[in-house]
Amino acid sequence: MRLLGVAPDEVAGTFGNTFVADTPENLRRLREAFASVGRGKETGGVVLELRRKDSDSPLWVQWWSRPASSGKFTRTVLVDITDQVLMEQTKSALEFSLESGQVGDWDLDLVRNTSRRSLRHDRCFGYETPIPGADWGVEEFIEHVHPEDRMRVASGFRSAVEGLLNWESEFRVVWPDRSVHWLTARGRVYRTSEGKATRMLGIVVDITERKKAEEMLRATKAALEFALESGQIGDWDLDLIHDTSLRSLRHDQCFGYNEPIAEANWGFEVFIRHVHPEDRAKVQGSFGEAVAKLLDWACEFRVIWADASVHWLDARGRIYRTIDGKGTRMLGVVMDITDRRRAEQTIRVSEQLVRGQMDALKRSLDELATEPDPDRLLGHILRTITEQFGAHSSSVWRRDESNGMIGFEYAFEDGRVVAKSDSRFAGMNLWLPMEEFWPWPDVFRTGQASLIEDIRNVPPFALRDRLLPLGIVTVLLIPMSIVGRLEGAIGLRFTSKRGFRPEEMDLAQALANQAMLAMRLTQLYAQSRESAVMAERNRMARDIHDTLAQGFIGVIVQLEAAADARSRGMSPESEEHCGRAASLARESLQEARRSVQALRPHILDENNLCEALETLFRRMTVSSALTSEFTLNGQPVTLPPGWDEGLLRIAQESLNNALRHAQATRFSAELSFRQEELTLELHDNGRGFDVNTEQLGFGLVGIRERAKAMGGDVTIQSSIVKGTTVSVRVPLPPDGMKKLGGSNT
Repeated sequence: MRLLGVAPDEVAGTFGNTFVADTPENLRRLREAFASVGRGKETGGVVLELRRKDSDSPLWVQWWSRPASSGKFTRTVLVDITDQVLMEQTKSALEFSLESGQVGDWDLDLVRNTSRRSLRHDRCFGYETPIPGADWGVEEFIEHVHPEDRMRVASGFRSAVEGLLNWESEFRVVWPDRSVHWLTARGRVYRTSEGKATRMLGIVVDITERKKAEEMLRATKAALEFALESGQIGDWDLDLIHDTSLRSLRHDQCFGYNEPIAEANWGFEVFIRHVHPEDRAKVQGSFGEAVAKLLDWACEFRVIWADASVHWLDARGRIYRTIDGKGTRMLGVVMDITDRRRAEQTIRVSEQLVRGQMDALKRSLDELATEPDPDRLLGHILRTITEQFGAHSSSVWRRDESNGMIGFEYAFEDGRVVAKSDSRFAGMNLWLPMEEFWPWPDVFRTGQASLIEDIRNVPPFALRDRLLPLGIVTVLLIPMSIVGRLEGAIGLRFTSKRGFRPEEMDLAQALANQAMLAMRLTQLYAQSRESAVMAERNRMARDIHDTLAQGFIGVIVQLEAAADARSRGMSPESEEHCGRAASLARESLQEARRSVQALRPHILDENNLCEALETLFRRMTVSSALTSEFTLNGQPVTLPPGWDEGLLRIAQESLNNALRHAQATRFSAELSFRQEELTLELHDNGRGFDVNTEQLGFGLVGIRERAKAMGGDVTIQSSIVKGTTVSVRVPLPPDGMKKLGGSNT
């Protein structure tokens, strides 16, 4: 009972199931022994490996059994041979190590202080050849030990000898070349019958490489621990067989626990319950595939903490398997990447906003650069700002300092600009006193944008009561300024409550200023147009007065003189006066033509047609998304009067259509001079139209009329995919054409 570690009341039971180690060889021996006893035969010397019941430690016994002649019982003896077995195992291992040359052995005579050593022993101390003589004793050994380790090694060795104990120590030695190496030495003291220590047999092994590896491992572990700690990374060790785990505190914190979770039954089933329901299928699928195929696992997913907050985690794991290839463990790390995910989302939103800002500003600049009718600029910009912010509609208010009022000017509703004169505003008071209504005073007083989060909470006024049935809730008011002077405000209307980022407010302010610029350009255009008409009327009046009127007076005077001469029978003088009248009439006709000629495009005054086309394309496409290309084929010739202006106007109209309607990015013009005809082909890659069903505008009608006036014709081809091509063919007169010179471009 002492041998097996059992108490008397624990003896009952099956011997084999209780104590015998569960190995195939052990069980085979036990079955054969019981079978022999069952046949009444004596059994002896059966070696069995047993396990003590109290400590589960191994022990080896020899079993003898002699059955009684009656067959009712058997006498059994168990002999403990544990020390013998362990000694044999140690001896076998030692012999193998010695034979493989990895271990040096030594025999120290403690009485004479001499020794016998193997070559491997001497090599552990830095000698490639055996040290001659037997006078290598304790003093010589201690001299080779590193000074920092000598006292410890000497004290331990002396205590082992004096106490007749086994000795074991790890220490550094200094080789003759001054290099330092690590050794581990073990020895057993042998004594006389009187108890006096006489010999110590032992072994020594060079463990320098192991020590270096351990040092590297410690450094790596320290670096890993530092990296995990500084990177806020949690590590985990999952037992795939029992679905339990070991985890760091940082791991548990990633799942919302500020204290370590004590129990070890945190396995995959517990883990997956913390994963966000929308991510569970993805996580289960990737984890199951990694375990089944013994692959590395990596996944980003959301988890829900106990406080219901959602966090993003990044987990990675590696499978470790047995010799037979079965995955038993997964070691891994987990990191909270919530801040990174939020930053990425912020960056994506910012990028989208910046792209939207660029698109909106570009569209506005394109309209400012290409729209020939300033009256339509405001509509383009209001459409852009309304669509950019996803607003329901927008409005424009002007400030009148003279009467201290704010006046409604325009609204952008149902996709078009509606002026205050529209019937939908009939009978409404469109003026608001600045000092009475919030937030108007704030906008016009500080020049800063204001947000009415809910117009239902604002004191009633006519336009507010009109907006409520439209479902308008929030209004963003953006001031409009020119040269630092606050002139008005734009109101963006929304059907739901919303907030605005600083970048959005900056974009809204930029677009509002462009709207103010468009309004000012419209005013200046109207003034300029009126001034230009008046100036041209005055110029023509002056020209008529100074040329035609004076010429006609001269003609009348000469004709009156001729009539007088004829009445007096002075025929030669009469004819002379008629000739002078005819000459004055011809001069007046030339002056009339000169006045009309002054109406032709100024760009043709200093340039020929080719140069004028290049200049026109460059001016109209600068600062826009449209790129233009002009090609000249053949030798240019002088054209009949009015042809160059007609061709220039055709090209200008086509380019206007590409800029305003086609949303094109490329426009090309090819002017070709051949022997009998001139061709002008204009092409854009924008959004075309159906030439068979769509009503052509006045611009295309004008193109056909100009070509017809030159005796030519026009062909128009257009499709939504390939864009629009306008081809003009004009026959050249057979005579009178003069080459201008120059090479093809």
